[in-house]
Amino acid sequence: MNIDAARRIADTVLYEGYILYPYRASHGKNGSGVRWQFGVLVPQDRTSVRVRMELVGREKVTIRGTERELLRLNLKGEAFAWALWVDEKDQFKLMRVLIADDNTEVVRD
Repeated sequence: MNIDAARRIADTVLYEGYILYPYRASHGKNGSGVRWQFGVLVPQDRTSVRVRMELVGREKVTIRGTERELLRLNLKGEAFAWALWVDEKDQFKLMRVLIADDNTEVVRD
């Protein structure tokens, strides 16, 4: 993976807000092309939680009965661990989120 691909993933996760809001492609902010800020990167002395993103690799995932090959990323902090699947062929669109500790799974429409 090159730096441009990593930068596009980080932009998607930290800037466009596809991770938490609003989980549906039909929501106005996702479909209207409006960009909004999900989070910011701040200096370490202002950070309350350290987060690590790990590229696991490509996995075949069945979403709504269709098998797709997606990139898997693990997002880990001190008190959480999320598994994210993004479609690198579609501008790194977030397709699935799994939060095992909360028994929560979100699949994009």
